[in-house]
Amino acid sequence: MTDAHKVQTSLRAILHKFNAPLYAFDEIQKWAHKSARLVNYIFADQKLPLLQSYTHSVFERFDLHGIKPKLISAASTSEGSIFRK
Repeated sequence: MTDAHKVQTSLRAILHKFNAPLYAFDEIQKWAHKSARLVNYIFADQKLPLLQSYTHSVFERFDLHGIKPKLISAASTSEGSIFRK
């Protein structure tokens, strides 16, 4: 098995773990390839942030605190859905 096969198998396992749609594999591969080529981004050389720390850094860097999303609760209807048909 080549290194490329190992990486792709690992990606496929992650997608399967989260029940991601199969087309996500191709989209992630394209994104990674494009990111590496456009800005010479080398994933192995970077400390990859978790989503929470990445989001925090973006809000800090661009002063976006006034537009932070808020968690709200919504009541359900008797049919079990809050969406109208």
